[in-house]
Amino acid sequence: MLLRLRWFFLSILVLYFWMTPDNALLTDSSALLSFIPPGIITGLERIFSLVLVVVGVSYLLASLHQEQLIAAIYWLATPFSFTGLGREKLALRLVMGIDAVNKLATSPRFKDENGRGSGKSLYYRVTRSLQYYYQYALSCAEQDSDKEYSFDCLLPPALWQWCFPVGLYILFLLAGREWL
Repeated sequence: MLLRLRWFFLSILVLYFWMTPDNALLTDSSALLSFIPPGIITGLERIFSLVLVVVGVSYLLASLHQEQLIAAIYWLATPFSFTGLGREKLALRLVMGIDAVNKLATSPRFKDENGRGSGKSLYYRVTRSLQYYYQYALSCAEQDSDKEYSFDCLLPPALWQWCFPVGLYILFLLAGREWL
């Protein structure tokens, strides 16, 4: 998943390199790395935080089954039930969203009948592709309109499973700390 974000990380690094003033972040504690432009340092801090988020999400998606993930979000949404947000509706929307993403991921790819070299503009090709996927999503929704969802066993997560979010929180605190 990190490889998919490499251009995004590079753009963050370039933007911070060009947009950060030269001497705004230099302090006495950063004398060791004074030869590195401060924009690179702040860009790397932001990239490190995003890498932590991506690694955390990847770990959760790889280690939890769909039922466990839904149960965890169901129990984490408990404080919102006091505001009128139903936990059951949130869990149902989550399941429906995951099903839709899985169906779209396995959907047949859009193939432009005219091809790339036909002289059609990029705008035309993008709008045709979006129309195709929108129609495919509508047809899948019509097929699943009678589908029933049930949540049989939404038990709270085990106590040891809270160690990962707490550890991730500690990593975020350490990433945001001034080390230089």
